[in-house]
Amino acid sequence: PRFETDQPVRAVVLRTGLLIPTRMRNYSAGGAFLEYRGISLKVGDKLQVDVADQDHLRPKERKQFAAKVIWLKEGDGPRSPERGVGIQFLDFAG
Repeated sequence: PRFETDQPVRAVVLRTGLLIPTRMRNYSAGGAFLEYRGISLKVGDKLQVDVADQDHLRPKERKQFAAKVIWLKEGDGPRSPERGVGIQFLDFAG
């Protein structure tokens, strides 16, 4: 099953070091959809993703995991809320 959410996340692209502050819009056991309006992510990019618990924003209560971009969604234009990337979870260290 897929669960809807609106959690703030920070993703770092391991290939370039680019920090992307964004939002996770939904997730499942195997991956998630991250809102993303930039142009630099590519299918296959590996990310380090940092997710804050909705109720606890202290750094020690954040969850981190490695992920890989597996698809891109263009939406209806550059400002579309449906624009983003599908990621596959590679591990979970939280």
